[in-house]
Amino acid sequence: MQQTVIQLHRYIMNAVKEKNGVPLHESLKNDFIFTSATAELWSKDKFINGFALNPSIRFPEFEPQDQQVIISESTAVLTALVHIKIVRSPGATPEELWERTTETYVQQQGTWKLLAVQATFLPQK
Repeated sequence: MQQTVIQLHRYIMNAVKEKNGVPLHESLKNDFIFTSATAELWSKDKFINGFALNPSIRFPEFEPQDQQVIISESTAVLTALVHIKIVRSPGATPEELWERTTETYVQQQGTWKLLAVQATFLPQK
């Protein structure tokens, strides 16, 4: 089951990088909440439409690594280190970031869904 959660995590990360809304709408619970590394709280709609699918934002790199998963009944907690290169506006220089994420997944009717994500900036490596 841990590999299933990691695969879903990678599927969601790739959807953000590729600006593919279908996997995001399918994989995030309706009551999804994102706590950004700057402590902003975003709903599912704001995360998808204001961030992941925002045409002004590009991700030349959005690569998770070092995933660890703990599962307790129908809840899974995944932590990962994510290397990000983000371009926040057309013509801007890519900004390199490292974030540690903690993600909570819940299983409903045999399907895992992402309920919450918290991101924390790491000092530059």
